[in-house]
Amino acid sequence: MELSYLTSRIREVAMDHGIATAALGHDLAQSLRSIIADMREAMYLGELADLPEIMMEGETVKLRFLLGPGTWLVVEPIGVKAMTIESWRQSHRVKLLQITGRG
Repeated sequence: MELSYLTSRIREVAMDHGIATAALGHDLAQSLRSIIADMREAMYLGELADLPEIMMEGETVKLRFLLGPGTWLVVEPIGVKAMTIESWRQSHRVKLLQITGRG
């Protein structure tokens, strides 16, 4: 799967384990690293073992992957012409948008 990033900061956190650990702490950084590794190995989002929470924002599908208690990686599936709440599984590209959580 091909990954892209909304901002340079999310790219740094996703690509550099040291930066992720400093920003998120060891456990959340390890969870992020695991989800990103799974995404890189998958051909399509639907192949991931961990199913995300699905959200619709207007016509945009967003997925939330749980990193730890109260903390999520929010991504946008891209690469499918008419993205719907059902078609996200066929996406072979994903944009990492943000990490949200408590604190």
